[in-house]
Amino acid sequence: MGKAKSYAERLFEFPEIGPLPPDAARLAIANPALAEGVVVTDNALRRIIERTQGHPYFLQERGKHAWDAADASPIDVDDVERANSTAIAALDASFFRLVRYVRARAKDEAAAWELFRASAYKEYSFTDCVSFVMMRRLGIGTAVAVDEHFRQEGFDVLP
Repeated sequence: MGKAKSYAERLFEFPEIGPLPPDAARLAIANPALAEGVVVTDNALRRIIERTQGHPYFLQERGKHAWDAADASPIDVDDVERANSTAIAALDASFFRLVRYVRARAKDEAAAWELFRASAYKEYSFTDCVSFVMMRRLGIGTAVAVDEHFRQEGFDVLP
């Protein structure tokens, strides 16, 4: 009972999902294909694992595009190569579009300090203020946040 957590505590847990070990990465691609009667050659598996470094999402995306590129079983390294540009385009349109790193500019930091000083009564953190300034500059209207600060600044908040 001592380890029980509230719904809110469970809701905001984000376990890290790192790369799979090579053997597990091989199985993640080969087993679902085999279940459908399709073989993936060792060279194809090696290339997919090399390109994805074993990250589960990338394994799925690369595996899907190799499957789509193959005319028949077995899926070989040529299929993986033919699928390379479509796999990259799909990742750019989905994963890399949603997750991006944007460095704060000097003007962002200056504007954030101004907001921080002017909003001291709201108990915003400096990090909040940098986020607000950059979200406005980038046209981002929704934040994933656990406090009311983003809502107070007029942003939509998830969850």
